[in-house]
Amino acid sequence: RAWKQLVQDIVFRMCKKVRVVTPEEKEFLVGRGFSPQKIAVVPLVIDSVHFRDRGALAREGIVFLGNVTPDKDALTILRALAIVKRSFPDVVLYLIGEVRDPSFEPLIRSLSLERSVVLRGFVPHSRLPEELSRGYLYVNSSISEGQCIAAYEAAACGLCLCLPRTLSFSGVFRTSALFHDPHDARALAENMISYLRNPALAREHAARAREIVVRECGTEAVARQEAALFSSL
Repeated sequence: RAWKQLVQDIVFRMCKKVRVVTPEEKEFLVGRGFSPQKIAVVPLVIDSVHFRDRGALAREGIVFLGNVTPDKDALTILRALAIVKRSFPDVVLYLIGEVRDPSFEPLIRSLSLERSVVLRGFVPHSRLPEELSRGYLYVNSSISEGQCIAAYEAAACGLCLCLPRTLSFSGVFRTSALFHDPHDARALAENMISYLRNPALAREHAARAREIVVRECGTEAVARQEAALFSSL
């Protein structure tokens, strides 16, 4: 990671402006010696009209959205799911995306999760809100992404969030999600169980997370910030 950060610093120093998506990322770069004026905070943009909470639908299950690659660390999610099943034997993980990690399906079999993981495969973007709005809990355990737009889309659709404790996620959703350290399947399982056992907490956090996404990541709000960024170049 140290050499990757060094390469990033070299590239960023060649740029007139650097866009980040959270204030926490800006603080991190300022701490590495960049001028605050060089760093512009412009959040990810989410179409919160398209991605919305369709509250009339019954919600159930855990949702993972994205292609399964080693960087997504879906293996930790499977190990956590195996722990969750001891308390909630009927729980199901719905995976929306393609499986590109050869270790994933063998681990499903070794953990006896064949009936607990439903592979939806590729779903067109136009149908994602419908798929997401059926879910109860969105789970992410990525080890390499600063942000993941799928988490924002899930929040916009009203799911509660179990996220890795990264600089960006914990900064944005600090009081509206439950966090685990990367690769920590037990902590992730405990967070998933907390939401499954406490629907009131899940609803409270989901509503708060959706409010954040709509307020800070809506099309109009981000367009204004992007306009300000480009006008300063």
